[in-house]
Amino acid sequence: MTKVSYNVLGAAIFSLGLLMLIQLPGDPKTFGDHLFTGTAIENLLSQKNIPFAPIFAAILQAAGILLFAIWLKQEKQEYYKIYQKFELLIIGILLLGASPIINHTIETTAKTYSFSGKDGVQAVEYIKEKSSCHSVDDSHTVQCHITLKNYQHHAQKLAISFYKEESRGKLTDSLAHVSLIQREEKRVPLTFSTKELDTQQLKQLSSGTVPDLALHNLKKIEKGP
Repeated sequence: MTKVSYNVLGAAIFSLGLLMLIQLPGDPKTFGDHLFTGTAIENLLSQKNIPFAPIFAAILQAAGILLFAIWLKQEKQEYYKIYQKFELLIIGILLLGASPIINHTIETTAKTYSFSGKDGVQAVEYIKEKSSCHSVDDSHTVQCHITLKNYQHHAQKLAISFYKEESRGKLTDSLAHVSLIQREEKRVPLTFSTKELDTQQLKQLSSGTVPDLALHNLKKIEKGP
């Protein structure tokens, strides 16, 4: 009879549960969501707003941890005693911290790779998800905090302006100048009037999103008319 290796089995089951919570860059769904898409389970539980994929993943992860703990108790008594002392902490980190850390690492690695080999403003990301705008009392003035990240290995000095198709590649009216050191992510405050915005940008603000902006390398600015 083949002896069950609880450490291998536990690690495999935990990894399967963890895999179900992994997201690819740009994909709002996890592997678990894709796995259940179109199935009877999804149709049944989605109607009741039950997050079936995370629940199933948590069950698999908990089962994997339990099997690994059994192996520790049988084979590694000294380590099992340490595990018992910090059991809740270890379980909490594995269940709640593992997937966010891995997803963040995947996203960061993918972005770094996509920006590698680029130079100047092409190596700077305007992160709309971390940017926000709001109107002040007079309703014509808008205050924003935008987030920029420099993927270059050296510092850059940039100018920020509204994005306009007809003046693409040229700096017309600068909203702000910003300096970014290597690999820096920075929040930059901006203040402007709604009268400076075109129709599309006004729609973006009214829908709660930040307006499109253009970035210009101050060393290579081509002045607009």
